[in-house]
Amino acid sequence: MRTKHVVFPVILLVILLSCRALAETVNIIYPRIEERMQDDYGLKVLDLALKKSGLDYRLRLSDELMNQDRAKKYLELGKISVLDFGTNTSFEQRFLPVYFPIDGGLSGFRLLITNRNRAVQVQGDAITAMKANVAGQGAGWADVDILRFNGFKVTEAPVFNALFRMLEAQRFDFFPLGVDEIYRFYDQNKEIYQNLIIDEHIALHYPFARLFFVSRKNVVLRDAIYRGLKMAFDDGSLLTLLKNNTAFYASMAKSRLNCRQVIELENPYVSDAFSQIPKAYFWVASSLSVHPPAQLACTVPAFKASQLG
Repeated sequence: MRTKHVVFPVILLVILLSCRALAETVNIIYPRIEERMQDDYGLKVLDLALKKSGLDYRLRLSDELMNQDRAKKYLELGKISVLDFGTNTSFEQRFLPVYFPIDGGLSGFRLLITNRNRAVQVQGDAITAMKANVAGQGAGWADVDILRFNGFKVTEAPVFNALFRMLEAQRFDFFPLGVDEIYRFYDQNKEIYQNLIIDEHIALHYPFARLFFVSRKNVVLRDAIYRGLKMAFDDGSLLTLLKNNTAFYASMAKSRLNCRQVIELENPYVSDAFSQIPKAYFWVASSLSVHPPAQLACTVPAFKASQLG
């Protein structure tokens, strides 16, 4: 009888401790990436998704500043909790992806920073002309493999800011960056590297998006982020966040994609799971009016915030 009296309190204690563990605040570390601002769009979207998910969490930035390669290693080692970057199949196998494009697919549209003394000339067959030039990209970027698959020559740099210095020195010919980021980075560097300009005529496009990734062991966090993103999309708060993000919206307006020659590239690194993401989540393509080269007179107004509903 005495044994039964002892066992029951022990079982009760185990249950109470288990419930307490489930209710504990989850500490989430987001990396400080060298080419991103501390209030980066990805961080804001993550915070919104976690709030919507109902998870009890504490979100903070990592102490260390790092490039994307190191951030991916830290994610595997558990030194950070979540990371967002442009996806490909190898990343989706290495980590647990959250299949929701947090940029609406905008990062699939790439504009070019060039050197005014060595501007990219495109006449006739645009893609053939582009392949005669060399692109510059950051080490570990998903775009590197996509560009090389399409026949482009690519020079990589391990440090983001070095790409501007290398382009100024004409070490390569053009530096493709997503519409959501190119103007901010150009503005940060144009006084230092005064020969650099943003090409106004060309855009590259391929199926692509920025996704959140977590460790393969962290299914709970993956599910919470997805749940929160879906809720934020459905109730309109995700698009409200976009409209309130001046830099993000301004980039879309300044890009004037409807006035550019859009060169379509293949992306063979798109997984089946990525392809099954609902088209509604790729709202950028349906919000922008992209026209073929014959209509470069640009009679259609550029993107407006009202198009988001």
